[in-house]
Amino acid sequence: EKVHLVAHSMGNFALAELVRRVGTKVQARHGKFIDQLVLAAPDIDVDLFRDFARLFTQHAKNVTLYACGSDKALMLAREIRDDHWRAGDVPHTGPIVVDGIESIDITAVGSDPFSLNHSVYAEDHGLLKDLGLIMLQGLHPPDVRMSKFKAVEGIEGRYWVMPL
Repeated sequence: EKVHLVAHSMGNFALAELVRRVGTKVQARHGKFIDQLVLAAPDIDVDLFRDFARLFTQHAKNVTLYACGSDKALMLAREIRDDHWRAGDVPHTGPIVVDGIESIDITAVGSDPFSLNHSVYAEDHGLLKDLGLIMLQGLHPPDVRMSKFKAVEGIEGRYWVMPL
């Protein structure tokens, strides 16, 4: 009855293309056809992501973005792409914030110096619990799911931080 989607890294770009191509047709028949959409470490240029964000929020009831400032794969992707920030990065100003998307900075969770920290979304018990609460109960915002999330008023707007 409900469709939940999780995209990771470059899969976020593929998901955006899928939603762009079929979204309007499906939405015309069924309304918002995605219940919970989770974007983990989106390896998408931040400017392009802002365009995609409109698609995500138009077709999904809830959108959650996990970003990690210590994700070495995204750091390399940024370097390869002439220092263009990725949507899954966390610069000193905080993660990307877009209306309708709950952005969560999980840098503290992905701080293993011997890891790429690119798959922490599927390895950390706290993050897996959070994903479960999103998918099974549809709880929003993050500090309603777990009290350890802290809301931060950043330059672009509100986002949440997940401490260790």
